[in-house]
Amino acid sequence: MSRGVNKVILVGNLGRDPEIISFDGGVKKASFSMATTEVYRARDGHEMEHTEWHNIVMWRGLAEVAEKFLRKGSQIYVEGRIKNRSYEKDGQKRYITEVECDNLTMLRNRGQSENPPTQEQSFAKGVNKVVLIGNLGRDPELISFEGGAKKASFSIATTEVYRTRDGQDMEQTEWHNIVMWRDLAELAEKTMHKGSQIFVEGRLKNRSYEKDGQKKYVTEIECDNCILLGSPGQSDYPGSNDQTSETSKQSTPPVKAPEDDLPF
Repeated sequence: MSRGVNKVILVGNLGRDPEIISFDGGVKKASFSMATTEVYRARDGHEMEHTEWHNIVMWRGLAEVAEKFLRKGSQIYVEGRIKNRSYEKDGQKRYITEVECDNLTMLRNRGQSENPPTQEQSFAKGVNKVVLIGNLGRDPELISFEGGAKKASFSIATTEVYRTRDGQDMEQTEWHNIVMWRDLAELAEKTMHKGSQIFVEGRLKNRSYEKDGQKKYVTEIECDNCILLGSPGQSDYPGSNDQTSETSKQSTPPVKAPEDDLPF
């Protein structure tokens, strides 16, 4: 059962051998990093590459597969969910975003020979796709750049309802940082408010920033496609409220982000 959608699809290569931890009862956990590389064409016609690194976690049977067969450099297909957790290091609380794997397919082992890539393959060296359905936890924050480009950022909550071994229904809510550019940012500015229910399709992106003299890291979903599903007050998701926006009473047609360079 689910009152939201939290789905990630990745195709990439392991950055290190899996780290295996065994728990009481024989349960195993495997964790490792994997890279997805996107190849795109810039405005001047040059091909550019951008690589994102993802923290992957596997449990039980999948962890055993990882232990036996996966090594640094292995190419894999991963389906899973975004999970956030915190931990203590050097007396400070830190946060990490992971992809908890539900499905694994091994595509190519390290060192395995392959034919030269075709033109189509050269533009698809990896897959980094996220699909979410959830509710805004706050109104979008808008930033305008020179030339008129806009950026919208906000958080959304996805809630998974699952049944425990003893038959009890439990809820697990994850919060996600969303970033929209240009047309999508204008859509967010005009129609989205705290509590709005939306469909988001995009990519995982990592960035760092300085705060109080320390380097911080954040994982965001850069939106490529968005559909407004419901206005505040129409859903019982976390973050919804009783206000109703006249501009968002009806679902909007999907809006896609343009495929040109972004103003970083």
